[in-house]
Amino acid sequence: MRFSRMVLGMLVIPVCQTLFAQSPIPLAWHLLDPSVDSVYGISLDKAYQILQQKKKASKSVVVAVLDSGIDTLHEDLKPILWRNPKEIPGNGIDDDHNGYVDDVYGWNFIGGKDGSNIGSCSDERSRVYHRFKAQFGKEPLDSSNWEDADRRNYSLWARAAKEMKATQEEQVELYFIEATTKALKRHEKVLREEMKCEEFDCNRLEKFEPATRQGKESKIAYLTGLRLLQ
Repeated sequence: MRFSRMVLGMLVIPVCQTLFAQSPIPLAWHLLDPSVDSVYGISLDKAYQILQQKKKASKSVVVAVLDSGIDTLHEDLKPILWRNPKEIPGNGIDDDHNGYVDDVYGWNFIGGKDGSNIGSCSDERSRVYHRFKAQFGKEPLDSSNWEDADRRNYSLWARAAKEMKATQEEQVELYFIEATTKALKRHEKVLREEMKCEEFDCNRLEKFEPATRQGKESKIAYLTGLRLLQ
């Protein structure tokens, strides 16, 4: 009997694993409800139902997105994005005098006031490294008076310091990304002037026929650069 149960278990487990593996992920799963759909989404439909039942009138709200960035040309976002009414886009002037130039859709506070980006985001590894750098980053180290906490902190710092060092391949990749990004900005400026617009997407650019040689070269280079970065 025990042997039969073991064999049955061996047969059942792979079948269950196969069934789970083949279960399709529901479309728009992030909008579903745990109690209704058995999927941990945000219960959007339930929220709408509650609002309709209570006859709540809809009103526009401004939502600040604290994230790594958004695509301001995305077809679903572009028509509903908040725009700074006091800022003229692309003129290189701080029109509303708040200290940020051309902050039309907000600002990247990971970078600087001049619009520049930092080389890498501040992650836990970076915080650990810089927190203990003054204590452990100098040589030679005298560990004779270290307590247990110091040894633990040094172990953390040494690991973070090792991971902070980029490999040669990573350095080459970073250089390529930086060079391509700078080139894209140059070509984008040419294309904006020739297309006589402040914003454009790839679909619009592909249909656009530049009138000048510089415009044609910028179009090819811009589209090629975007594909390389994908």
